[in-house]
Amino acid sequence: MYSLENIFKNFYYNYNIQITLYDNYSNLKFFYPSKDNGLKYNNKYLLELLKKNYLDNLNNYIIYNSTDNNYIYASFYIDNKHPNIGAIILGPFTKDINIDNIEKMINIIKEEIFITLDLDLSYLKTSNKYIKSTIEYINNNYEQNITLKSIAENLYINKCYLCRLIQKEFSITTSEIISIIRINKSKLFLKLTNYSVSEISELIGYKTQSHFTRQFKKIVGITPSQFKTTNNQ
Repeated sequence: MYSLENIFKNFYYNYNIQITLYDNYSNLKFFYPSKDNGLKYNNKYLLELLKKNYLDNLNNYIIYNSTDNNYIYASFYIDNKHPNIGAIILGPFTKDINIDNIEKMINIIKEEIFITLDLDLSYLKTSNKYIKSTIEYINNNYEQNITLKSIAENLYINKCYLCRLIQKEFSITTSEIISIIRINKSKLFLKLTNYSVSEISELIGYKTQSHFTRQFKKIVGITPSQFKTTNNQ
């Protein structure tokens, strides 16, 4: 199975930049290269800056210019909606690094993580503005009690018409799209946090753990507990 560790190793080989992963308790979970001469800066301080930045509703990542060792660092959350899933720190970069290049690296890592955990929803891409807005609404509100009716009301569109649009475009129902997005989000929690299955089911919008487990097994093929065990060995 292609792991997050493989992503980090490949990233280092491609860019020669150290990458560090912290869990939801800000504990060091993994960094590469593991035989490096040590972290060149206080990463816990960077995590505090990232948290403050997030709470102040600023950017979802920070670029930090260190004055004491002449390096640049980047820090960002794996999932902006749920920063408690974990954070990644890149660096050190030299001062001559182009900031645009750092932003590209952040996007590359996030994309690779989503693909590795099978979170890629590119097959749900569409040119229809109503369906685009539907998927965006679900992504932003999946922890709430979402229904076809609530989505349609938010988009100011007839729910029957919206239902037909979605079924014609993807041959699946709105409820199935909600489930897919919720289950995809749950994989991040199962892989990267210490939350229990029960806690995760609440975080992603399921009223009961049993309902979450049924939907997860239906989509993924195994139970959330089995997925967590397999991906944390």
